[in-house]
Amino acid sequence: MTQRDVEIGNYQVALYPKIVSIGLITGLSLSECHGSISLFSKTTSDYYYLLIAPNNIASLPEPKTYNYGTYMLGSSVIKYENLHTILDILRNEKPLFMRINDTAPYSNLIYTGREPVGEGIDVSP
Repeated sequence: MTQRDVEIGNYQVALYPKIVSIGLITGLSLSECHGSISLFSKTTSDYYYLLIAPNNIASLPEPKTYNYGTYMLGSSVIKYENLHTILDILRNEKPLFMRINDTAPYSNLIYTGREPVGEGIDVSP
């Protein structure tokens, strides 16, 4: 089993003007897809994690992970309606990490580092 936890350094968002079919890079077969978010390691762009946002929940494929020896590619699926939440986390949280696991793709995830309690948004007038 290989599991890698790496800090996310960069991300790239692709939103498609129309619904397309996708599956070449990720190994995921989606008949309907609105876009993707690619997450790249802070230390090397070889590690990345790809989130696909389909519009039809009935067509969600299982997560996939590929171990290429020197780097791993993990892919998971999110609902299009959760895209805003993921982008908000990417813009506002730091540090942010990704976990890629080649024997248990369901454990692929993104997560924050330890953050102080009470750090929040000031809503006072």
